[in-house]
Amino acid sequence: MRRLIALAILGGLLVGAVGVLYELGRMGLQAEATRLRETAAQGRLQALEAVRDAVAGGLEELRLRESQRPYYQWQALYVPPDLVANTIALVPSPLVSAPTDPLVELYFELRGGQLDSPALFQPLETPQQSVRGARSPRLPAPSLQANDDYRLVCKSNLAELSHSPVLAHAVRAPAEAPLRVERVDRYVAWANRRPAETLATFQGCSPAELADAWSDSQQRVGKNVGQYKQAEPSDDALIVREYPFEWAADAVDEAGWPRFLVALRQVEVGDEAWNQGFVVDLEELRLRVLGPALEQQEASAPTSEISARLRTNVNRAGQYALSATLAVVPAEQAGPNGVRLAAPLASLALVDRGEPFSADAALAESRMLLDGALLLALGVLGTGSLLLLFAARAERRLAQQRADFVAALTHELKAPLTGVRALAELLHEGLVPDEAKRREYYASMLDESERLGRLVQNVLEAARLEGGALQVNPEDLEPGPLVVEIAERFRPRLEAQGFELELDLGEDDLPAVRADREAFRQVIANLIDNAAKYGKGETHRIDVRARTTPLGVEIEVADQGPGVPPREREQIFQRFARSQGVPREVGGAGLGLAIARAQARAQGGDLVLRPSERGACFCLSLPRVKERS
Repeated sequence: MRRLIALAILGGLLVGAVGVLYELGRMGLQAEATRLRETAAQGRLQALEAVRDAVAGGLEELRLRESQRPYYQWQALYVPPDLVANTIALVPSPLVSAPTDPLVELYFELRGGQLDSPALFQPLETPQQSVRGARSPRLPAPSLQANDDYRLVCKSNLAELSHSPVLAHAVRAPAEAPLRVERVDRYVAWANRRPAETLATFQGCSPAELADAWSDSQQRVGKNVGQYKQAEPSDDALIVREYPFEWAADAVDEAGWPRFLVALRQVEVGDEAWNQGFVVDLEELRLRVLGPALEQQEASAPTSEISARLRTNVNRAGQYALSATLAVVPAEQAGPNGVRLAAPLASLALVDRGEPFSADAALAESRMLLDGALLLALGVLGTGSLLLLFAARAERRLAQQRADFVAALTHELKAPLTGVRALAELLHEGLVPDEAKRREYYASMLDESERLGRLVQNVLEAARLEGGALQVNPEDLEPGPLVVEIAERFRPRLEAQGFELELDLGEDDLPAVRADREAFRQVIANLIDNAAKYGKGETHRIDVRARTTPLGVEIEVADQGPGVPPREREQIFQRFARSQGVPREVGGAGLGLAIARAQARAQGGDLVLRPSERGACFCLSLPRVKERS
């Protein structure tokens, strides 16, 4: 009982330890799930911020790049400020035919409230002037590679832009310092400020007048006529200030995109100031800046943070989105997890519309392992508890069997010893004068002594069997004579008890077998003795039969008693086991059959209980002697 209590306490401690370890593992998984969710959220935020920074960087690069463009290129024709010549040097602007940057939709200039574009330049037509009664040839205007489609785009957009509030505060005080400050010749500055008038004037001049005009200009700047050289401005040169471009956005549409995204700067030439600018092509911005930024996030974002593949598209409303994952939406629809784009696109925001990160799915395998470990531990503990319970029950049953064995052994020893002592006292006192009676008493004493001997031998064999020291010395022997000898020795006692002993060895001689002589005798004696003890029925008969088999010899000992219940046919071969139907007063220690089977198997044979219609039939099989070549 104490051992069971100790084992129960130990089992409780183990269950508690397993519960604590499982709770620690569960808390660890919860902490890991929180960390993974935070990492996923941070990864999504970083992806959105990377796209935002890429768009802002692309616009800033465009702003800086266009800020380096000189102010006079906003005229269709301009005079290079660093060159003079003996003929008019009007050069076509690179902004006439189409924007040089794919992100720019058109360039424009705002002077005195009037919008104009280099692409819309139209030279003035004036009549030729006569010089000394002669007419000079008309000078051709510089060739401008006009693009009719581009002109239409410019006219349409400028018409809409003229009504947009985005230019309402043009020619305002610049927010930044001038990007460039330089001195420009007054004549060059005048020519670049009015290229149409300059071209019309020189178209109607004679060569002499043209030469005089340029000679005057050359003398003012100290240069020789007829050579292209850098013009050094005179003291009356004008100061030109070019300020950096600043962004201005028009009203936004339903998708959050501005109708016009304009970059505007102020230019000051002497006392005159006006504005220059360009309109951003939002379609190209989406495809060339926003698209690559999103695709880069597709290639670099971990799949655990952004699960869906990032595919960019532009819907009919002009909304740029990532299918099933990221989308560009109006800023007011972004919510707390959106990232607003930087100015001038602050009306837009990036949001993640993909499936939320599932920490449970990511940790499903770990959770399965934890639950599996718990089930395994509980299974081991449960199995151990059952094994301990079975072991305790087996130990208790064994203890009970040993107690019964001791009681039975005491009874078995006491009965023959009492009989032997009583007979010995009668013979010693001379109270049995009849010689026949004395011989009968002597025979009874001999039988009881043999019975005691078998009992002691069984106890010794049981001890050897439990210690694993059961040994046999097989030899070649004839089983028939030994069976007859043992049966005839039991016959007087059996007949005295009312049993009829039938011996049948078959018609042929039994072949020699390989067996231990003493073990063979002990097995047969135990079987006949058990038949006499437990085989009492309506017919007191014991049959001892022997027959030859292909493998050896089988010897059967059968009785006509109540037999053995089917559920106990294997149990009776265990140590200290006795049939439940045997009366208590019937002697026996429950060792005979266990020892007999062990001895039979040690000799290469076996001892089994065969089914029979009545009584019990035990069969001993022994291998025959192998023929020597």
